[in-house]
Amino acid sequence: MDTVIQILVDYGVLGLWVIFSIVREKNLIQRMDDQQRRFESERIDMKRERTRWHRILGRKLSDNTFMEVQDD
Repeated sequence: MDTVIQILVDYGVLGLWVIFSIVREKNLIQRMDDQQRRFESERIDMKRERTRWHRILGRKLSDNTFMEVQDD
């Protein structure tokens, strides 16, 4: 809290605004990075699932394919 008061005394409201903007930007960048990681993880999971289905459907081609796959 002393730091905030010192900045306010030295630089005024503009100094506090700069600090607020920097903290806010770091927070927004962190959120974007988290969202990117979740997107990449989901994309990898979907690719694995798609590859798995291609392998399964490639060797099982019958009328009960989906029932057989669900039972696995």
